[in-house]
Amino acid sequence: MFRNNFRFNENRSALQFEVSFPLIEHINGYIQYFSGYGESLIDYNHFTNRIGVGVIVKAW
Repeated sequence: MFRNNFRFNENRSALQFEVSFPLIEHINGYIQYFSGYGESLIDYNHFTNRIGVGVIVKAW
């Protein structure tokens, strides 16, 4: 996902990339990268770089 407000004097853009991949039969790995402004309402005016890692349990 890419987001931009198109204000050249105070640009507040954001980039988010997510990928999931199989680990074993019913479990997937998950990686997320976020860079920019406004990932949450608390961070709307702070620049943030974040990497998230997790697992997804699929239906049995």
